[in-house]
Amino acid sequence: MNDISTFNADRAHELLSALQEQLAASDASYGLVVIGGSALQALGLVDRPTRDVDVVALSLGSTLVSAEPMPPPLVTARDR
Repeated sequence: MNDISTFNADRAHELLSALQEQLAASDASYGLVVIGGSALQALGLVDRPTRDVDVVALSLGSTLVSAEPMPPPLVTARDR
């Protein structure tokens, strides 16, 4: 039995849209630099399930910063 959830491109879009709404509600804004299967889904290059969204950096204007540690507003929004 596999207890790890997977999601497709449509579900990934729903999850990221919900994250964006949570961030907007807290007046926080971050650009996410995403790699892996979810990034390929977002670009429409693959249509296979994935298990996660790999965030490797944050875009703050024209600056990229490490995603670790994740800023508290992003952690709060992610966990909702």
